[in-house]
Amino acid sequence: MEHDPKLYVEIADTPKTLAYGLMNRKDLDYNSGMLFIFPEYEDHPFWGKNTLIHLDIAFIKDNKILKISNIKKECLDRVSCGEKYNMALEVNRGYFGNWKILPGYHICLHQNEKDKFIKFSKKNKIHKFLQSVPGQFK
Repeated sequence: MEHDPKLYVEIADTPKTLAYGLMNRKDLDYNSGMLFIFPEYEDHPFWGKNTLIHLDIAFIKDNKILKISNIKKECLDRVSCGEKYNMALEVNRGYFGNWKILPGYHICLHQNEKDKFIKFSKKNKIHKFLQSVPGQFK
């Protein structure tokens, strides 16, 4: 079942944006977040240092959500996935729960002239596409 939310995201994919993230932000629009895209698969720890809002974080490997955790504002406790991943998505606390988005769901990043946004689904759309083209991707 496709979920309705369209989550607008900023992309963090440079050393500076990956390190800085959402630090020192006083608020975050409800349908907004930050997608961290790492150059390698690792279990990158996160924390709430200099983070002024409570967040949820989804650890993602190849577009599939592996784990969802909480990051407390101004907290130095490290939060990690427990396995290697290549993306993480930070959103307002409660966003995933409100939309019933769980580990196992997939994300699909879309982009138009002015926005980047994520849609969520229970199935991997890329995998579904590859299955729909007989004999092309074996």
